[in-house]
Amino acid sequence: IFSNFSTSFEMPTLYELTNNPNGPGFNPDLSPEKSWQVELGHRFDNKTNFNIHTSIFYINISDQIVSYELPDTPGRSFYRNATTTSRTGIENAISFIPKKRWLIEFNYTFSDFKYGRFISGNVDFTGNYQTLIPKHKLQLNFIVPFGKIIDSQFNFGYNAEMWLDDANSQKSASYGDINFLVQTNEQF
Repeated sequence: IFSNFSTSFEMPTLYELTNNPNGPGFNPDLSPEKSWQVELGHRFDNKTNFNIHTSIFYINISDQIVSYELPDTPGRSFYRNATTTSRTGIENAISFIPKKRWLIEFNYTFSDFKYGRFISGNVDFTGNYQTLIPKHKLQLNFIVPFGKIIDSQFNFGYNAEMWLDDANSQKSASYGDINFLVQTNEQF
């Protein structure tokens, strides 16, 4: 069983600062993010072939840097601060090695990321979900050897729908992806 408490400070990047919606020069209204985080989890490592890691977390962010677009410049991102946001979630990872060079991995993340207090101009986004964060994310990975020098890897990923704007008026569809890879291993 483990726990963690940490704080962080993140300056805006040069890209975020120079995309000023009011004209050339730096955006003087963009402030650094500040946050604190608490995490509680459990690790079980079998040392040979089976591992489980689970954690729950809560992050409180002040002045979170969020992107937005203006109708006059579609496709161009500008940045502003949300006053407060909270991120609550669960992460789970399971790995299993049934025999040498074989691997099965399963990862799942539940994310409940909301704006605490966020007013921009005359629009109140307080309580809305943060954009581009799927509530459910799943990843399944298999590594299977073929002979002594070739490994194959099969990945399946799933992302639940995501909000596309701060007003939570537009949502993306959920989607999955499948990848297959053949590679040589270290014995080549």
